[in-house]
Amino acid sequence: MAGYDLIDAYLGSLADRLRWRRDIEELIVELGDHLYSATEQLEFEGRPADVAQRKVLVRFGSAQDVAIALATTQGGGIAAPTRFTQRSGRTAICCAALWPAVAVMWWLSLYLDRRTGRWEGSARVAYVAGNTTLLMATVLTVVVVIGLKRRHGGIGLAGIASVGFAVLAVMLSVFGWFVVGWGLVSAIAAGLVGVGTMRVGIAPRVPAAGFSGAWIIGAVTWCGLRILETGGADEWGNYPVVDLSGLTVGSVLVALGLAGLGRWLKNEEPADLRSREPWAVA
Repeated sequence: MAGYDLIDAYLGSLADRLRWRRDIEELIVELGDHLYSATEQLEFEGRPADVAQRKVLVRFGSAQDVAIALATTQGGGIAAPTRFTQRSGRTAICCAALWPAVAVMWWLSLYLDRRTGRWEGSARVAYVAGNTTLLMATVLTVVVVIGLKRRHGGIGLAGIASVGFAVLAVMLSVFGWFVVGWGLVSAIAAGLVGVGTMRVGIAPRVPAAGFSGAWIIGAVTWCGLRILETGGADEWGNYPVVDLSGLTVGSVLVALGLAGLGRWLKNEEPADLRSREPWAVA
């Protein structure tokens, strides 16, 4: 609206601080209507335009305080991009490459074991490399889960529980052969944070859904192939082809979800907001 330069500048500052919101245009229009109407009312009462604008803006609050209020969730957290969430996006992209690498190395180990007929040597090296990569992948997944939790302002108890399960997955991943253990815990961690982010509606839904359901789909794949006894049992009664097939499906899907979430988090510019969270402004 022409003639209200102070309000226009205020709305521009607010829009810049909240540029990461998907509904920013609608929000600015709504707030502008309120501010313009209040200013017009004061002008009608005889106040000069500049005085009326200043009085309305003082009542409404500074752009920074309003931006913080609009970014604060019901749980008291601030749902805004920060430098930490931006770093967690880069971490997610790195993590997306690690999960399929675990499956590749373990498939290679199985192939070498069956070709040479002995476990020692190259087959063992490939298996240990897969275990090491698994440990790295679970550690980085913790960072991603924390980043998603912070980006959404906490996600309540589900967010706290997801971090706990992600840390537990790191501990269990030391025993790479215990696929059911670390796989189940990883599925719970991803499911909790994924469902929480989709419920809030900030993160892109497709990558969030992929990250959330990847290990569940992998488990369903494992169950179906186990019923069919695909690949046969080894001398210890295990079904390595079944285990690795479930792992491959889950790792590829989780990688796709991580890549999408990572691009989103990495490409967001940190918001110009004060924060009570020390690493959010680091």
